[in-house]
Amino acid sequence: MVLFPSIVNLERSIVQQVRFWPAILFDLGLMFAVGIFMGIMFYDRKYRGPILSGFGIGTSTVPCPAELMDIFPPACFLYRVPLDDPIPSVASLTTLAVSLGAITSSIRVFGNEEAVFMREHQVGCSTEAYYIGKSLGHLPLITIAPLIFWYSFAALAPIEGSWTEHYALLMLVYFTASGIAYFVSLIVPKSLAQLCGVMTVLSLMTFSGANPTLKLLKENKLLPNILFYPSYASYLRWAQEMHYLIEAKNIAGTEGPMELIYGYYPSDALDCW
Repeated sequence: MVLFPSIVNLERSIVQQVRFWPAILFDLGLMFAVGIFMGIMFYDRKYRGPILSGFGIGTSTVPCPAELMDIFPPACFLYRVPLDDPIPSVASLTTLAVSLGAITSSIRVFGNEEAVFMREHQVGCSTEAYYIGKSLGHLPLITIAPLIFWYSFAALAPIEGSWTEHYALLMLVYFTASGIAYFVSLIVPKSLAQLCGVMTVLSLMTFSGANPTLKLLKENKLLPNILFYPSYASYLRWAQEMHYLIEAKNIAGTEGPMELIYGYYPSDALDCW
């Protein structure tokens, strides 16, 4: 029977968090401060479409004239490339900030209790109940931390997409990064766990498609396509693409540049979630 031991471990996890409330408060305060700082960075930075978009040119339905492409290819950027597109930067920095916050917070969930876990396992206590109880006890922080971050960030930065969808996305990012932290804390010595967790997230960020973009990863001259395949294993790739798609739904004229530059397509939304 796993239910009763899981409840016992859940209660113990909650008591531990209440006892060490300064650490929890620090985690939440850090998310708030980072959200405010990033909101200031992107304050009043809005998407500005291609220079000719005001004339109905620059969307996916108006291709660059073949004659112009033959004579002077760079001029075609006037048709397709936006003057200012802060969405990829916002997507990469918000998902990275939430991921690193989750790593630093979640390393403690199992990493600090290896001796307790081994002692209880040796006397026959359920390891499944221990995991379920501790994980459920961490759920409130997984829910609240990205909420605080997104609230503080969106209060300053111009956000066009659904507030709820963005929050749900960041909560999933925090949840995923927490799982990485759990795993790292169990296989790496405690003194190296934080470093390994951060390096894991940064490694996944390399293949997220923010910079270099997915198209550049695929068209790499030295290792064509090879660098693109690891992006499928990076949760940050899917999170950043979904962020862009959420924003693009409410910004006219983004579909063409989105597909041309970043390789994002509206049909990918279900895969991203």
